[in-house]
Amino acid sequence: MPPENGPGTIPQDQLKKYIMYARDKVTPKLHQMDENKVSRLYGELRRESLQTGSIPITVRHLDSMIRVAEAHARMYLRDHVRADGIDMAISVMINSFIPSQKYTVMRTLHKSFVKYIRHHRDSDELLLFCLNELVREAVREAVRMCQLAHRSGLAACARRGDAGLDHGRHGGVCLARARAQRALVALPRVVAVPGQWVHCA
Repeated sequence: MPPENGPGTIPQDQLKKYIMYARDKVTPKLHQMDENKVSRLYGELRRESLQTGSIPITVRHLDSMIRVAEAHARMYLRDHVRADGIDMAISVMINSFIPSQKYTVMRTLHKSFVKYIRHHRDSDELLLFCLNELVREAVREAVRMCQLAHRSGLAACARRGDAGLDHGRHGGVCLARARAQRALVALPRVVAVPGQWVHCA
């Protein structure tokens, strides 16, 4: 267990006072734009549940989303609900609503609303995509260098008419291949783990 008074922690008495203050003194409100976003999601879920024959979503689910978003803002002592609070509330509601369906319906709903489920990972996925693009570009460059070295060696051998005897040139091609292979092996492999990045050597 982490130390009770370690970095990032507060004493239990102070936490109780914080919660009581947030509950009694802070009353965050939704903006009209946020209400429209929640209403649109409710309409989409309602339509999908009717089309797939799943357990229908009710107004109680909509009210729960609003309460969760307000509670999120209250934790930060904010007087209004921000977009990240709405996204979090939507993600919580969908992640609890979809698993309650039948398996076939659950898969359909998951595909339809995956954009809401994965909102926390958007920035991580963008960073992972950029890293993967850099790695792919390095791989393509290493392969291109290997192919160029190979073609230039074969062309030189063909001009001399002794493709099998140009050991110096052939050795150069092999060396270029070896360097390209070492470059490929040395490329980092980065994988995303929830909450952190892991570099696999």
